[in-house]
Amino acid sequence: MTKSFLSFLMAFLSGFSLIFSQTVDTLQGLNDETISLNTFGAISKADAGTFNKGHINHPYDLIRGKIAGLAVSKAGSNPNGFYEMRVRGLRTMDGNSFPAIIIDGVIGAFPENVDPNDIESIALLKDAAAASLYGLRGGSGVLIIETKKG
Repeated sequence: MTKSFLSFLMAFLSGFSLIFSQTVDTLQGLNDETISLNTFGAISKADAGTFNKGHINHPYDLIRGKIAGLAVSKAGSNPNGFYEMRVRGLRTMDGNSFPAIIIDGVIGAFPENVDPNDIESIALLKDAAAASLYGLRGGSGVLIIETKKG
C-alpha cells in the first residue's frame, strides 16, 4: 500500500470514530469502569429533543419509532398491558428477545418505576459489544436509560 492510501484510510476511519463519539460519549461498565463508545458500531440514542411528544404514560412511549432496529409494541387495547420490545426481530426459539434494561447503572431495573418526564436520554446497544460488556444479559441488546440529575 502506498503512503497516500494509508493516510486517506486513517482520515476516513477517524471520521467514523468522530461520529460514534458524538452519538454517546461513554458508558458505565459493570465494575464502574468508564468505557468509550468509539469502539461500538451499532448504537442508537434518543434524548429529550427527539422523544415523542404528547401524553406519555410509559418510558417506552418516548422512543416508539425513534430508535432504528427497535420495535416497541403493546398487545391488545388494554392501556395497562405489557409492552413488548424486540431488537432487530426474533432471536430465540421462544421469541424472548427483550433487551437488558439499565437505568442509571442499575442492571435489571424496571422502567415502569421511572417517570417519563425524568428521563434525559435512552441509548440502545444492539451488537456483539453489548454482549461483551454485559454477558448473556446483553445478547438481545442493552437499553440504557439515563435520568436527569439534580
